[in-house]
Amino acid sequence: MKKIFYSVIVFALITLNACEQNKEKTDTEKSDIAAKNIEAKNDVKAENTTTQDTTTTNPNAAKVPKAKQGEEPIIEFVSTTHNFGEIKEGETVKHAFKFKNKGKTPLVIEEAKPGCGCTVPKWPKEPIPPGGESEIVAEFKTQGQGGGEKIKNITIKSNTNPAQTVLTFKAMINSVSNAKGPVKQ
Repeated sequence: MKKIFYSVIVFALITLNACEQNKEKTDTEKSDIAAKNIEAKNDVKAENTTTQDTTTTNPNAAKVPKAKQGEEPIIEFVSTTHNFGEIKEGETVKHAFKFKNKGKTPLVIEEAKPGCGCTVPKWPKEPIPPGGESEIVAEFKTQGQGGGEKIKNITIKSNTNPAQTVLTFKAMINSVSNAKGPVKQ
């Protein structure tokens, strides 16, 4: 009887030990799977971040040779600021920032970087010759911006000296109320 009892105990210990090893393996496998899932999510986030970034780089910028010192293009804007005034939340408004190349060599806008995702810049990709004129259109989407004064920027990088110019616009947004029921007058 003692032999049977000891045999059962040994069998139980061996079984428990085997289960524990399988559990450790399973936990390790689960950890590996979790790590791979986190890695995959980070890859997706990185892809989404890249596609959501509204900065645009000009593929033609590398094609224009660097100008000699003193012969750089000069970007001259009619105005680097604009006030949209009062607008309703939900509207999309646009403004064209007009400029001229006052330099001696072709001007290339290399990049237009908005301060946030609600602003979309549209700008010429082709070089602007000396004396040539063009514009950068700023589109401002007010959906979800809430009420109050909003000030937004677009940073322009070009082959000029200085290389960066900041365009600024502002708007007073009248918030759309979602309130229901009678309005007290």
